[in-house]
Amino acid sequence: MLMNLIVFLLLFGAFALLFGLHRKDFSGLLKYLPKPSLKQRIHRADSPNSGFVSTQLAEVKQILSVYNLPGGIWPVYTSAVGLAAVGVGLSSLMRNVFLAVVLTPAFGCIPFAAVKLYWLYKEKQMNATLESSLNSITSSYLRSEGSIIAAVEENIELLPSPIDRVFRHFLLQVTYIDASVTDALEAMKLTIHNRVFHQWIDTLVQAQNNRNMKKNLTKILDRFSDIRDVESEIKTVLDDSKRSYLLMVLVSFCLSVGFYLSNKDWQTILTQTQTGKFLTAMYFLGIVASAVIAYSAHRQSVWGGE
Repeated sequence: MLMNLIVFLLLFGAFALLFGLHRKDFSGLLKYLPKPSLKQRIHRADSPNSGFVSTQLAEVKQILSVYNLPGGIWPVYTSAVGLAAVGVGLSSLMRNVFLAVVLTPAFGCIPFAAVKLYWLYKEKQMNATLESSLNSITSSYLRSEGSIIAAVEENIELLPSPIDRVFRHFLLQVTYIDASVTDALEAMKLTIHNRVFHQWIDTLVQAQNNRNMKKNLTKILDRFSDIRDVESEIKTVLDDSKRSYLLMVLVSFCLSVGFYLSNKDWQTILTQTQTGKFLTAMYFLGIVASAVIAYSAHRQSVWGGE
């Protein structure tokens, strides 16, 4: 019964994405839900798009847009639905409902994780040329009394790829989509995940209302040298940690498979009892959780050495 429910939810989600349905399309059902409290309504008004899922989707869409990955977001959605179905199928073959709860979302998140990993790989390459690019834009911005838009237009042809696409997207947004420079600057935070770059953006946003903040831009860019020293130390530690992590996962998986193949009682416990099925699901949940933690550590190492 639970397996059928999971399959139904996956198919429903696939059709919703396919036909472009939005949660507002189901607003008629909201009258049957309890009304949110005043505190909840204030929080939603202050941060309407601050949900975890919406934030992750926004990041993935920005990455696909900046790096011009073929197909856009739809191949990612299709792959997610397909891999989630694979998770359901594997759990069904093992007749383990607990495992379906773990594998279905884990497999469904693999395409999004792949995009993020590709992003981090490109981020490392981007960080190497980010300092010179920001220095040239900042110099133009401080040298003249013009806007940041003029400074970007002056240097756009000299910026290396893919940094040039980030700032071309900025110019496209302020020219044809939304004239708000502040919103366009904030949107760039999703395209380059670097602590110094984010501080540079924050200072630029403040400088739109307070011209005296412009002088702080060069001080922020001076932090790149300190970041490089920290990154070299972190890279050494993380490389050792990643090797240890991968070795431990491999050893634990091989031991589990070895026990399963060599001990018939162990097979019976894992495949035919609810306790064994639950323990199997917890094992895979531990692997998924450890992979998320490893990804977070790797992501922080790219984000300005923090």
